[in-house]
Amino acid sequence: MKTDDFNFLFSYAESMTEPEDLFSGRRLPHGFSLPDNILVFFHDFTASAPNSHSRHTLVIPLDEMVYYVERQQVEMHLGELLYVPPFALRFLHPGSPGYRRLFITFEVNGLQRYLPRSGLFELTPDVLRSLQNFLRNFFTHSEEELAWALMQLLAQLSSAHLVIKAGEPLPEALLQAIDHIECDLAILGDVKQLAFKVGLSPSHLRALFRQHFGVPIGKYIAQKRADYAQYQLKNSDLTIGEIAQKSGFANIYVFSTFFKRNVGVSPLQYRTQMHAPAKKAHGSN
Repeated sequence: MKTDDFNFLFSYAESMTEPEDLFSGRRLPHGFSLPDNILVFFHDFTASAPNSHSRHTLVIPLDEMVYYVERQQVEMHLGELLYVPPFALRFLHPGSPGYRRLFITFEVNGLQRYLPRSGLFELTPDVLRSLQNFLRNFFTHSEEELAWALMQLLAQLSSAHLVIKAGEPLPEALLQAIDHIECDLAILGDVKQLAFKVGLSPSHLRALFRQHFGVPIGKYIAQKRADYAQYQLKNSDLTIGEIAQKSGFANIYVFSTFFKRNVGVSPLQYRTQMHAPAKKAHGSN
């Protein structure tokens, strides 16, 4: 140790006084707990939204995009981070320029002082450094170390300034329409049936959807069907017939024609292509 280090220790020790109680020191806040059950994952699609769940969520955009959180529009740019608290309804604007985003989700017991306010934050040098440290260590460090690293990131956000970019709230009818599209693809029907469910005329729903999202509702529904089918073909063991039914198609032939028109290959070809890299990697071990 250097002389200055020793001098600091001597000086600090001399400044200390005897505690009144040698068994009572600085305690953690009552109910304190670290983040737990931590996940990190990447999405480049819009499904599924809107959704609400019990986990805390950090969203790091890798494209320019627009989120809706509790009906409030939030414009997100590179170099920013969105914190969404548990049970807040959120979804990605279907007309966003891009969909690539990184998620960190976690659970925590009770209200903790280190949790930030809901909203959008700038990735300042200090915040970015903490974020990078957490991500680099996610697969290599212990759960305790990860929880501590995430708590440090959250604590920095809690003292940072919110980026205020509040936009126009989303009408209730559109929220209901999005909810039906996302949750009821198998029984959704056409735009006329959807409009009836949300209490609007078909023309009013089409106009309102284009006004707020910038895309025709029919095109959006088609894209959602394609997104859902691609996800299931890649990640599930459902048969193509089952995926066709869950995507809202009367039979496998109509589904196959739709899929090839929108994706460029047949459902079977897509599934084979998606599984080929994994098989190749497995065979090379």
